[in-house]
Amino acid sequence: AKNYVLEKVRLNSKYSNSSSTLNPSTSLLALTALYVFGGFLSRQMSGLSGASALDWLPAGIALAGVLVFGLRFWPAVAFGTFVFLIVQGMPIGLFMLATAAGNTLVAVVCALLLRLVKFENVLERTRDALAYLLLDGGLDTAINALFNLAGLWYAHKISTTAAVPTFLDWCVPNALALLVVTPFIIT
Repeated sequence: AKNYVLEKVRLNSKYSNSSSTLNPSTSLLALTALYVFGGFLSRQMSGLSGASALDWLPAGIALAGVLVFGLRFWPAVAFGTFVFLIVQGMPIGLFMLATAAGNTLVAVVCALLLRLVKFENVLERTRDALAYLLLDGGLDTAINALFNLAGLWYAHKISTTAAVPTFLDWCVPNALALLVVTPFIIT
């Protein structure tokens, strides 16, 4: 029965490993709202004004959303990033654009790479878990951190000497979210 359901899902959606009962507009708004809420929750949990959170929930939410709803929902991640940063008082500029691009690319690139290895969201196979750990634990967190680092550097918010610590400040929370939040949502 399980194989029948998985096959039916694959036939019904070429963009997703799962099916959704929500219409696309509702799914898009739900993913955007959840992304923004995750940002606020991460900020509250950090307890550090202006510092990065230990676990950046939106990174995990973004990937889970793209894996569950499909690649066509990437605009929800970009829009969620813009909404969160604007509400946080961030001026519209290069840093905001780099952050939105990095957050969106992480979800899209990871979903595409996982698709290449025929990843299934249920994470029941060892190969799915290993592929997820290798692709999400390193490569995708580095993508996001590099975009944020570039945005901060071009906005003259950090010096060259602060690049490595800043890179790690962005990598660790994204890695934790991708390794904890996303599997929790998709399985």
